[in-house]
Amino acid sequence: MATAPVLAAAAVFAGIALGPAAPASAAPVMNGHYVVTVSNTITGQTTTDDWYFTPCGDGCAAVQPWGRAQLANGQWTLDTTNNALCRNDITVYRAEDAHYVWDPSTLAGTVQLTGKSTACGRPLGYRLTSSVKFTQVP
Repeated sequence: MATAPVLAAAAVFAGIALGPAAPASAAPVMNGHYVVTVSNTITGQTTTDDWYFTPCGDGCAAVQPWGRAQLANGQWTLDTTNNALCRNDITVYRAEDAHYVWDPSTLAGTVQLTGKSTACGRPLGYRLTSSVKFTQVP
């Protein structure tokens, strides 16, 4: 019976028509302009900033001007030095070490701040965790 060769030929042509299978999905990419919203979980104070990401390899995104975010254990991470924004709207420059962690799908996470100075009347070495949300600008 000629059915088997016809089915085999049809399968071959279907594969050609559809093309090769797409490669497995690579690591999530942070690329472009994002608005970053940080919400202080104690005071409710919210700040926004513009961050610009450029891919720098698999699981890597350069963040101007902060450094490089790395994808580790399914989460983006970035360590940098931040300015402290006090309740009276005074900014103390480079007063905090910041450890950002966010989910590549939801673009939401946390930032753990550790005081490098007695900025804003806080004790040296204070710790504060705030929520962070990234929104890509079209």
